[in-house]
Amino acid sequence: MEKRALAFLYLALFALAISAGTALADLGVCINPAAGQNNVCKETAVDSSQCCPNQAANRNYYFGPTNPTGPNDFNDCMENYFFKDKNSLQVSQCRLGCCCTIFGGDDSAKVKPLCVGNNFIEGDIECGQCPVPACNNQTDDDGDGCSDLNDGGCSSASDNTEEGGICLGSGIGCGNSNYVPRISGFSAAPVKGEKKIRLVWNDECSGNAVKYDIYRCKGESCKNFALIGTTASSTFTDQSNDLLFVTPYRYNVTATYNIQSARPSSVATASPGDLECWSQFSGNNFCVSRYYYYPYKQYIISSSNGAVTEQNFDSKLAEMFSNKFSRYA
Repeated sequence: MEKRALAFLYLALFALAISAGTALADLGVCINPAAGQNNVCKETAVDSSQCCPNQAANRNYYFGPTNPTGPNDFNDCMENYFFKDKNSLQVSQCRLGCCCTIFGGDDSAKVKPLCVGNNFIEGDIECGQCPVPACNNQTDDDGDGCSDLNDGGCSSASDNTEEGGICLGSGIGCGNSNYVPRISGFSAAPVKGEKKIRLVWNDECSGNAVKYDIYRCKGESCKNFALIGTTASSTFTDQSNDLLFVTPYRYNVTATYNIQSARPSSVATASPGDLECWSQFSGNNFCVSRYYYYPYKQYIISSSNGAVTEQNFDSKLAEMFSNKFSRYA
């Protein structure tokens, strides 16, 4: 019995030694905002578990409504929010500065990770003298007839640049029935991890807009636009089943107003991206093998114009995607 007890004691001490070694190996600097001011950019090193805990049990430590600048997942946290074997003086995000609100002055000096939702100004300045951002100073800084969030040059109240936009909703000529409103800033971009394209634009007379018709054609220089939808807002997401990966599409947005008879339009081009990015929401690098494509068999077959069938699926995969396979495929 004494030998067995002694063996158990040795095993316990051995496990404790391993645990202590692991803890020491995982000490460093944390910049995950959810870890709080007691752990973020702390002068003494913190354990990685205080920065990147189990994701399933600690959702608030990861990207979401309560942590909008946080890591996407555990791997992202360990790679980009935890700096192993570093001290706070070696991490640029831990330099002190002022966390300036949209109203200007703030008496607190903070590190950037803890300045969430405000304008961070790095350096040794008097935080009580923080300037009011150009997009919240009630001044028409670029002289286009509107200011702050009524100006398309402002993306948020904390934006320091008001230039390059147009008056949103009620521009200078929007009350004139003969005026031709301007559609600007029309952009089309793929939605991360999905087979969708999101459209966004600015309309200086959006307050008069009845609807926006969305047209689409296939190809970088196509002209055979077809109506795919209508919206009353200045955004639209194309999630049509007939969208194809690695294929360019041109979009045309055309406005209709209740005062103006003019129907201004604008054109933008985008592609849904690669099939390999479907359902990939993390920013981490990844490799794929031929088995990655199996869940998308029906999409590949239906979009191949008859070139790919159930019978030749595996051989065609090698022809179409072998240059993208992991070297271990």
